[in-house]
Amino acid sequence: ENPEIEFRSRPSRSFALLNANIKKEVLKIFVLRFELKNIFGEKYQIWESIEEPGRTYLFSLEARI
Repeated sequence: ENPEIEFRSRPSRSFALLNANIKKEVLKIFVLRFELKNIFGEKYQIWESIEEPGRTYLFSLEARI
């Protein structure tokens, strides 16, 4: 007897996200970057029961050697 595997999905609502980033070269060897993801803090799910993060701020420093 082979068990049947059934996958069900629920329709999810549509969503749109707005992201932005800015970067600045410093002393020709460093790059500073600021990124803002999901500017409006939209609540959404890509996978059922797993809520994605709201607004996210990212800072980075890159060194060019």
